[in-house]
Amino acid sequence: MSAYGRSDYSRIGADVSEVWENASEGAVPSREKVSTRSALNNAVTRSCLDGAAFGNDPDVIILRSERQLLGRRVRWMMAEVNSCLGSLLFSSDNLSRYGAWQNQVMTQMSQRYSDGPWKVASVTPLWIGEPGSALVVSFVGRKERLSVNLSNQSTKNLVAHSSVLVP
Repeated sequence: MSAYGRSDYSRIGADVSEVWENASEGAVPSREKVSTRSALNNAVTRSCLDGAAFGNDPDVIILRSERQLLGRRVRWMMAEVNSCLGSLLFSSDNLSRYGAWQNQVMTQMSQRYSDGPWKVASVTPLWIGEPGSALVVSFVGRKERLSVNLSNQSTKNLVAHSSVLVP
């Protein structure tokens, strides 16, 4: 709140991790602990601040294959969420080591910024398990709709820990 209207950009949550949920941080749900789930949850739930209070900085994306345990689906979701719902897109990866898939994702994400701001279309909390982790939400951009499933269970439209971007 202290950055509201006082800074161009602000970090909006937790640091990402090389795993979905960082067990070393404990089992207590928290939006601030280091974990990919927490970082994505912050990016989704605090997306309304982007452009209203400041530009959202949802933390880095991890696309690299080495030194991390995230599957390609989760890494793709991280890139989609950050590029659609944030104003900054950073990666801590060594970009010179990227292969064809990573370069394709980075190109698509950087092009997304020219499509303009996104807004919430619908939010459907599905408190299936741990509060805050079971969330399915849809956002609408100028050209596409992004749906995100942060839950540990599949829904009728999305598998667990995934997103889909459709025209």
